Amino acid sequence: AGALPKAQRRQQGRRQQGRREQWQQKQPPFKRCSNNLQIPFEAFFRSSPERGRHRLLIDSLYYGASCPCCNSRTSRSPQYIAAPHISNAASAAISIDADVLASFLRKIYDGFDTSTQIEPSIWREVLRVINSATVEGLSQSDNHSLSDDFLAALRHSNEVFAAFKVHQMGSDMAAKLLDANGKLKPFRQWLNDVSSISTHHCEAWLRTEYDTAIIRAHNAADWQSFLRNKDVMPNLRWMPTTSPNPESSHRKFWEKKLTLPVDDPFWTKHHPGDRWNCKCSLEQTDDPVNRSDDIDSVDPPQRGLENNPGKDGHTFSDNHPYFPSGCSSCPFNKGFKNRIKTVFSNANNKKHCFNCSKIDNALSDAQKKLKGMDDVTPPHVEEYTVSGLNKDVFISPWHGENEVEENEKLAKFLAKKLGKKIYLLPRLEQNNKKQAALRKTLLPPGVKEGKNPDYLIGGILFDGKSMMNIEPITGVKAQKKNELYRRKIQTRIANAFEQADGAIIEVPKFVSRRNIARAVKGKLKLVSENKYIIIKHGNSCYVYNKPYLKQKKQG
Repeated sequence: AGALPKAQRRQQGRRQQGRREQWQQKQPPFKRCSNNLQIPFEAFFRSSPERGRHRLLIDSLYYGASCPCCNSRTSRSPQYIAAPHISNAASAAISIDADVLASFLRKIYDGFDTSTQIEPSIWREVLRVINSATVEGLSQSDNHSLSDDFLAALRHSNEVFAAFKVHQMGSDMAAKLLDANGKLKPFRQWLNDVSSISTHHCEAWLRTEYDTAIIRAHNAADWQSFLRNKDVMPNLRWMPTTSPNPESSHRKFWEKKLTLPVDDPFWTKHHPGDRWNCKCSLEQTDDPVNRSDDIDSVDPPQRGLENNPGKDGHTFSDNHPYFPSGCSSCPFNKGFKNRIKTVFSNANNKKHCFNCSKIDNALSDAQKKLKGMDDVTPPHVEEYTVSGLNKDVFISPWHGENEVEENEKLAKFLAKKLGKKIYLLPRLEQNNKKQAALRKTLLPPGVKEGKNPDYLIGGILFDGKSMMNIEPITGVKAQKKNELYRRKIQTRIANAFEQADGAIIEVPKFVSRRNIARAVKGKLKLVSENKYIIIKHGNSCYVYNKPYLKQKKQG
């Protein structure tokens, strides 16, 4: 059959468009999660997981059997009352930022290597949640004189735990990228397949880990106090749980008022918080020892909670299922040489995850990447005003009055194109006694003496120069005209570099893109340091820096 007439094709297209619009109106509202990516917000938080071995293991560990709000359930101990999934309305302290999660998903789909790398943004989000729980637990204790070394150990253990949690989550998601034929799934299909993974890792499990971290941090701070005061009150009594529906594992301890010395080996094997969701506690006392004959016939601590955090400063143990079974299977023990070295230097394959240079290097790499992504604020940023509805432009009350309007307009353009926060800095003259006294207080580090850069962007100082007041050059040959345009660009770049390490130049549209590129590259070749040049050319923005000597179009 021949092709349909043009009029019929148009009519058919309009009908299809109408059906698409009707379908879209029936869909749940979309939340913009990242640039050029729209995902149904609820897609990340659905409670319909398929049953995987790892998921069953964690569910059994945290909830006694299967996750309590999922469809697939198995029988559980009658004494156990399961905790529900965290809801979407949970407090900010125990929720993962949707934009960060969406970016993480997009990176995995685009080929980010989850097997050996830590994605820094999602790692920081998980770490923020666990650290928040640790701070909350420490604040609940009466012991507020913890040593810096002990606090550093808690922080580092949280960093390592977050790294392995993120690695496990990313690996589980990456494993679902290909279909049965080995081909990459469409993004939306893959997103639907991994929604249950994000639900568990970023909601239910994270809430359980948060709650347990609070208890463990509280117990750790208390233990440090017990050690300090054991000369006065040498014993510890196991106190009843505060849980309304306690399980039976620790019941005999509080019912028989178990009381043992602080240094008793029993506290190494058993302690409050050695079971997920345990809410028992210890009380220091000078009452006599009360030891039961059957105290060793109780269930051992659950995986991930075997250690006493008050002794080693580890919120969770490295026996948690997120951690590798041994050094040879560690995702951060990369390379054939490292694995061979591990075999000969660690014959027993005994883990030391919280004291491992390989993991520390991976954490250091993630932190370095974060520094490049982080927003760096100027001193006393709380005094800056936000530019209207644009929440990414901030203006110092000391910014020059005669230039604030033009600079604010340019800052709004740059914030939109670069996706960065832009700070309009104070203009403080060196020859003004009052202003000169404020320079050390209000200007960010790196400002040269007597200089006043206009902007702070991503921790880099920039000065802005405009060519918008020049007229098109006429009456000369094209070669001479292009040379004059390039000279004007380079003069403004040089003037900006006198103020800062970065230059922002506004160039009129009648100056060609080629002339801009030649002028910028020629100037960068002459500077010794790593300089940055941003060009505003009509509605486009180009960023140049010395290592590459090439432009990157931002929009």
